[in-house]
Amino acid sequence: ESDLPFKPCETCGTYSATVDGNLIYIVGGNYLQPNDASDNYYYSKNGGKTWKKSKKGPSGYRSSIVKKNTLLFSAGSNGLDFSRNNGKSWKKLNSKNYFALVFSDNYLIASGVNGTLDFYNLKQWTQ
Repeated sequence: ESDLPFKPCETCGTYSATVDGNLIYIVGGNYLQPNDASDNYYYSKNGGKTWKKSKKGPSGYRSSIVKKNTLLFSAGSNGLDFSRNNGKSWKKLNSKNYFALVFSDNYLIASGVNGTLDFYNLKQWTQ
């Protein structure tokens, strides 16, 4: 069991997590405030015993996070962000509204509004 660091409120909290050994990455925030990036991303290097926050995390509320090697992607209602360095720094890729992310072979697949799927070739981030 681990106490998560998100501020308590009815619409606040962790909405997604990804794990790589003892590294745990969690995203969330408050879905009623999609542009609030102040409390939306934390990571743990010790299996959830303690949590840290990077100086600049993803760009707002996030409902999904996935990891492949040192590459992280996180998405929410105001966009898709990525990190090439295990979440130490993040960059916004776009402002599309996404619900969930998954990897398939060399692609990141993002599910969006109205039943859409967007496919991103991972080669552009791994070269």
